[in-house]
Amino acid sequence: MVGRSVRVRLRPRIWHKLAVIGLAFMLPLTVSGYLLANENGRRIAFSQDELRGLEYLRPLGTLLVDLGQHKTLSWQVLSGDRPVAQLREYEARVDSRPR
Repeated sequence: MVGRSVRVRLRPRIWHKLAVIGLAFMLPLTVSGYLLANENGRRIAFSQDELRGLEYLRPLGTLLVDLGQHKTLSWQVLSGDRPVAQLREYEARVDSRPR
C-alpha cells in the first residue's frame, strides 16, 4: 500500500464557528451604524442652515413692517394729514437697517 495517500480532514473548531457567526452579525450592524451616523450628520447640518436662515430673516421682518408704515405714512404726508418730519424719521429708520 505504497500509493495510498492519507487525507487529513480538518474539522472546524467551535471558536472558528463562533468567529464566522460574529462576523456575519457585525457586518450589517457596522453598515447600519455608519448610515445612521451619516444621516444624523446631515440632519444636524440642515438644522444649522435653518438657524442661519432665521438669523437672516429676523431683521427683514422688522424691515418689512417699517416699509409698510413708511408707505402708509408717505400717503398720509401726500394727502396732507401728517407732517413731513414723521416721514423723514421713518426714512432714517429704514436706511439705518444693516445690509
